[in-house]
Amino acid sequence: RRTLGETIHLHTNLARDVWPALSDANQLETALVNLAINSRDAMPNGGHLTIATANVTRDAGDDADADVQKDYVSIRVSDT
Repeated sequence: RRTLGETIHLHTNLARDVWPALSDANQLETALVNLAINSRDAMPNGGHLTIATANVTRDAGDDADADVQKDYVSIRVSDT
């Protein structure tokens, strides 16, 4: 919130049942901070930044390779 300033309103929509996922915590934090800074810079007059998580399962028809992972945790960042 300190990075965003007073004119950017942060909203979160975090799924309660999100699956555990392996990630590099530092890289994930860096990616989220960079996206937040880009959003802040794109909204000089203020706006809303939303971070949401969800479980995603791809249909078998989405990819011909049976070895490709079908279940994912999605992190979505959007702004106004």
